[in-house]
Amino acid sequence: MLDVVNGNFSYFANERNARLEAMESHSQDRRSSGFYGYTTGQLKRWVTEGYSTDVIQGLQEFIPPVREKRRLQFLEEGDELHLDIAWSGSDNYFSEWTKREVIPGLAVQMNVSMHAGVKAEYLNAYNAWVCRAIYSLESAGVDCEISIAERSRGAFAKGPRLTEHIVILKKENEVTDFLSISPMLSPAAFRSFMFAAKAINAVDSGNVLDFPGQGVGDNKKQAWDVSYDSEKRKMYFDCPYSVSEFPEKMMTDKFREILTTVKG
Repeated sequence: MLDVVNGNFSYFANERNARLEAMESHSQDRRSSGFYGYTTGQLKRWVTEGYSTDVIQGLQEFIPPVREKRRLQFLEEGDELHLDIAWSGSDNYFSEWTKREVIPGLAVQMNVSMHAGVKAEYLNAYNAWVCRAIYSLESAGVDCEISIAERSRGAFAKGPRLTEHIVILKKENEVTDFLSISPMLSPAAFRSFMFAAKAINAVDSGNVLDFPGQGVGDNKKQAWDVSYDSEKRKMYFDCPYSVSEFPEKMMTDKFREILTTVKG
């Protein structure tokens, strides 16, 4: 990915794929436009150093407690004997800590696909919010599988009409430095890295990206939403195709409500 950011497109043997690979525009400093909303310098820094920003501050206010604090309790039998309490005549002279609450693994998928006319400020606000939500889960000790997905109609000039492009950033039970996956949760998640992933998928499947764009987004849900599949233990972040705002409070409220059902 870093090679592509630096303008090396040798991976794309097909000239058309290389030309259409959206990150080719990084050779020109026009990333501060309303379409992208970030600069080439920021993009390179996120890839090499991670996406570290003040959006992930104040997590205690963002996420409700997902673990019960451990308490020391005194019992007739336990792990540790307290002679001073026994000598005082109390029957409960053993102590033990309450068991730490176990939080089962949780899969989280960020679905992205917005119209090219959507202003970068709305898309980037969504990406930043998702980054904060996932970072809060990781910080709270929830073992997550993290993925980003995009569905397209006509992304390839030939081949299947409907395609779904999924990048798994982290698997459950996999120790990963958050900064290493954070670029894919940054404002560049969709209009840089997912565009690049689609071009890579075209190469790997022997296809060619559609011209002049990369097809049309095909959202399963045409609304902002946070949902949860209890059987799969999977949380979904969804966005509409045409966007005129980012309802942060509504998304945060839904996120917090779901957390109350998945913890424990």
